Amino acid sequence: MNNSYKSKLIHQSPFNRKIYDNEALINMLKRYPNHGLCGSINLGNTCFMNSSIACISNCYELTYYFLSKAFSNDINRSNRDGAGGKLAEAWYELIKYYWNSNNDCGNPKIIKSIVGSKNRKFSGYNQQDSNEFMTVFLEILGEDLNKAKKKVYRELQEQQKGETDVIAAKRFWDLHVERNDNIITDLFHGLFKCTVICPRCNFKNITYDPFNTLALNIPSERKVNFLRQQQSKKRKKSVEKVKKQREKEKIIKSIYCVPEYSLRGTVRYEIEIYKSKSLDEIAQEIRERSDEKYFPLNPKYFSIETKKCVNILDNKKTYKNTKYIFSYANESKNVIGIPIYISYGEELSSYPRALFFNINDSYYELKKKIYILVRKYLKNPFSEKNKTEKFTVDINLDNYINEKSNNLQELLALLESEYNSLQRTWNSLQISEKDIPYKIYLSNDFDKITKQYLISEGINDKFDLLSQIKINSKNDKIDTLIELLLNNSLFLCIKLNPFSRYVKRNISLNKCTLEKCTNITKKEYEIYYEEIEKMDIDENESENHYLNSNNITLDDCLLNFTYKECLEEGNEWYCNKCRKKVSASKTIELFYLPRILCICLTRFIKTGGFYNYSKNNKLVEFPLENLNMENYMCGPDKKYSKYDLFAVSQHYGGMHGGHYTAVCKNIDGKWYDYDDSSCSQTSKSRVISQAAYVLFYRRKDW
Repeated sequence: MNNSYKSKLIHQSPFNRKIYDNEALINMLKRYPNHGLCGSINLGNTCFMNSSIACISNCYELTYYFLSKAFSNDINRSNRDGAGGKLAEAWYELIKYYWNSNNDCGNPKIIKSIVGSKNRKFSGYNQQDSNEFMTVFLEILGEDLNKAKKKVYRELQEQQKGETDVIAAKRFWDLHVERNDNIITDLFHGLFKCTVICPRCNFKNITYDPFNTLALNIPSERKVNFLRQQQSKKRKKSVEKVKKQREKEKIIKSIYCVPEYSLRGTVRYEIEIYKSKSLDEIAQEIRERSDEKYFPLNPKYFSIETKKCVNILDNKKTYKNTKYIFSYANESKNVIGIPIYISYGEELSSYPRALFFNINDSYYELKKKIYILVRKYLKNPFSEKNKTEKFTVDINLDNYINEKSNNLQELLALLESEYNSLQRTWNSLQISEKDIPYKIYLSNDFDKITKQYLISEGINDKFDLLSQIKINSKNDKIDTLIELLLNNSLFLCIKLNPFSRYVKRNISLNKCTLEKCTNITKKEYEIYYEEIEKMDIDENESENHYLNSNNITLDDCLLNFTYKECLEEGNEWYCNKCRKKVSASKTIELFYLPRILCICLTRFIKTGGFYNYSKNNKLVEFPLENLNMENYMCGPDKKYSKYDLFAVSQHYGGMHGGHYTAVCKNIDGKWYDYDDSSCSQTSKSRVISQAAYVLFYRRKDW
């Protein structure tokens, strides 16, 4: 298969070797005129074969492998277990006829002849089993395409002490692939995990066995009720365990959101979360659980530890013991957020604001952005010259924040014009030292702010200290200053001068900071998580289909298959440790499931002598989409184990005089009935019936 079909990869299992893009394959197959909508001639009681052919033909991964002639490079003519490549070539001719012609009916005579020559059971014209034919057909086809030239026999030991499940399973799988290296293994083969425990010595034997069809017995109604009760108890225990674990991990965390350009006050979000949540997960939860749309989509974070230093945090990590976490909007990768604090007299802001810089910003940009931050604490300086003159920007800033970005840019342009006018005003007023409205200091300790300031507003700049960080004019870049702040846990502090005539009186910094508070209470938290848990359970039940159905479901059959059984007398297991046959307990779990999952509902049951069989005609309900196999798996792919149905081999009637048909979903998305030479469109309602025998599912999200 071409490597270009890898664009949709979501998850790659350690066991599968090829990745297929469903959409790419479908688009390529749509070029063929007939789309496989072709019946098969009944050669005499061969409806079982025609049903299997229809289902396998609609497995488009295998069909395109043949139609593209990729199979020709893999033919193994020397393999005695195969048909010398004859079956592969005959299948290619038949599939080409079904897909690339406008004929209504094909002749599978050669297919039957070759399969019959390798397995005498199918050489005559007696009625046979469609599942058995499909198994034999795929086995011979796989041998015809087997790239393994020599089948080396190697005895495998059970899982060893200290060996992980994945390593042990890979050991079994690699040997299987070594002997069966073909497209059939890639598509149809999975792996069981079989655990047998001795009741005498508790010795545990774990092996991993390949399979190509999941054969499920149909349990009795009594067994179904028992299995559902056990499943319900197991689920309740699991929910209780999760609740207890969540209670242990639950903490209250406050996140303070600092707005870009500081055009709004800081917003506090107080939320009960789990210690195990990362900052990104907490942010997502805030957005989901609050009506507040202001929280940034791609924030960065910093923290305050004992009011002494600033730490830039990693969004992907958890911070269990960090009391103060601050987020700031930073949608651009080229923008850096720097925390900055404000003091007024003896009062220091408890929470920082944030300044946002590009690494190439100039000293002038730094001063302008600091002014935009502190302007709400300043009196109108223009009135010194003209009592009627006001700030240039006399507007509601929130209106700009909530509007489109071009309005924000317009606002920033007005503020820049205002700042330039203010510079000229202050220069003309010749402000004295005691009237300087604010100064900017560099420090690493709240309580020991250095006496030397970097920047002041209202008088000419002093570049003697700034020159140490390579700033000698207003046009010099501030990259060295930003690097100094980020790498040395330093911060900037704005000291407002309470005695300046240009600074407002009775400023309360913390009150101004927390303009809005979103507090999600404990009660709201509990209600929220009760709803989430209920939704989880409801979703789980809808995916594990028809749990409360009065009919037997596919989930009942799967529960029955994976339920622990006791190997009773006549079927004992030999314990290598006890050196005796014992009635051991045996559990089969699904460790790896293939891309194409074939499930056979075992309807034909032996009731007496060698030839005495009866048929179970009970309706088994199964999903057409999103069959969730997660609860029955123990391997590494369990979170990626949803399947969609694409074909069903059906059997009507009893043991004597029955008839096989198929219902398949074509690449056009419609369902079709295949009844020997007839092929016609049908509805979904025809898919689930008492006749359903072999189900063909395709795995999603690979």
